Amino acid sequence: MGFRWPLLLVSIILFLSATALSPLNIEQGGGGNRDFGRLILHGVERIQARDGSVDLRLSRLQRQGDPDTMLYLDFEQGPAPLLRDQASNYRVEQSSYIDTADSRAGRLAALFNRRENRIAIRSPEELWPGAGVVNDFSMEMWLKPVYFGRSDIVLRKATLLDGQRRGLEISFLEGRLQIDLIRLFEGPGGARYSARLNSDHSLPLRQWSHIALAYRAASGELVLYLNGREEDRFVAAGAQGVMPMSFHPEDRSSIVLGDSYAGLIDEFRLVDRFLAEGEIQASIFPAAEIDEGDGTYAQQSGEVISDVLSSADHIPAASALLSFRSREPTGGAIAYFVRTSMERFAADTPERQLPWRRLSRSQAELQNFRYLQWKAKLRANPSGSESPVLESVALDYSPRRAPLPPLQVQLLPELSGPLRVCLQWEASASEAVQRGGYRIYYGYRSGDYSGHIDRQPADGGPAAIRSPQALLSLTASERDEQIRRPALIRTRLANKMRLIIDNDLIAYNTPRNPAFPRPPFLAADRSYYFAISAVDDRGVESQLSNEVVVVLRAPGDIL
Repeated sequence: MGFRWPLLLVSIILFLSATALSPLNIEQGGGGNRDFGRLILHGVERIQARDGSVDLRLSRLQRQGDPDTMLYLDFEQGPAPLLRDQASNYRVEQSSYIDTADSRAGRLAALFNRRENRIAIRSPEELWPGAGVVNDFSMEMWLKPVYFGRSDIVLRKATLLDGQRRGLEISFLEGRLQIDLIRLFEGPGGARYSARLNSDHSLPLRQWSHIALAYRAASGELVLYLNGREEDRFVAAGAQGVMPMSFHPEDRSSIVLGDSYAGLIDEFRLVDRFLAEGEIQASIFPAAEIDEGDGTYAQQSGEVISDVLSSADHIPAASALLSFRSREPTGGAIAYFVRTSMERFAADTPERQLPWRRLSRSQAELQNFRYLQWKAKLRANPSGSESPVLESVALDYSPRRAPLPPLQVQLLPELSGPLRVCLQWEASASEAVQRGGYRIYYGYRSGDYSGHIDRQPADGGPAAIRSPQALLSLTASERDEQIRRPALIRTRLANKMRLIIDNDLIAYNTPRNPAFPRPPFLAADRSYYFAISAVDDRGVESQLSNEVVVVLRAPGDIL
């Protein structure tokens, strides 16, 4: 596809004219811009911030598809009456809570702060707790208490069918987590026994904590995990061996959540196997894998790559401050990268063609670019319990005034031929352009340019097109005039620029122009359109000059 001037093919345009030079602030993901636009996401997901804008964080590890999951409540459905078991096994009989965006892992969580708030769940007889001996299971959830009373019951599955309490309760006693398994273990002679597990200290208020209870039937092990680490352990076994666990065979009571609890619950899960440390849901993002034997450390990170951003009319910035706003948990981090170019490039351009540069901090001063792309790599804290969040990306853009376009561009037929074109134009009086140069665009159609030239061979390597007057090519009549009246010819050509374009010069420029990988070469009996821009010493380019059309004619057989 040809190059049309001006070209606006990027997702975000910095609206700036050649004369409006006030600095601009462009923000993605925050403020008035609620989204980040087009992104390439690897292990990263969009989430809605409280102000309605979009944030980016690591993708959560998927739990719903786990075949061992019997019950899963993620509270993402919206209002409480819509709550459903995402594993589709249990029936939610009653659901009353306040859905809140103060969630631990998703968009929403359940807040319990009123007397009527509770969730009642009915289980089928073939699933936990069942009608017989209880097999392996694990139960886990995120809790954020906001107030501690004398006794706060988070979960209850209990009955009084035989005149004595029997069942399971998870509660807080003066802030300490307490799990009671009341008369659930059967000892010799049918005697019933209870067990209790406690946390060593009170859980913090208004802060998320992860709790899990895991049971292994074969050994009678009960393990309490707090934030991914073992907190307490009990073994239901005696001299006669392991004591099996069972609920009352006629117990049809519901599993009740939040009946007398002031706080939040999120990501409640019940699985039909014993979860060892490292398997529980406290690692909801990719956690660190540490091999104590050889000392290796590995952790999967997520990556977000922006689309290619461009300045309006391709006017580069004299300076631009690129800055990222984020939240990083203790132990987690975001690494920032950027790459810029004067030439247009694709969002998936390989690293070897256009390397990324890492920012030493969350902002960087950039100089002289037309196109920009940013990248961020997100890494959770080592336990995988918290992800960093990228909130917004801002570009404070200070433009530079573009030079005036070249004037009086014309063809010099006397210095042109079947496979060569000589263009002449008025040299710019700008010192910045004299240090910069000129760029010649050309193609087969008017306004549609598929090649450009901005370098010419010189001693020491490629040189910009800014040849001094002494190197101008002269026509036959000008050479005669130079002999007879040299002062006059110097005055006449004092402000002139000339360039002879042939296929050698086109080939010389082709490897340096990745935006034009297959430019047209000159051939007889074809028409070509040319236009020229001025470029200052910082790479700021002018609008195009007037257009010149050239018809290359093959030499005839008869003069």
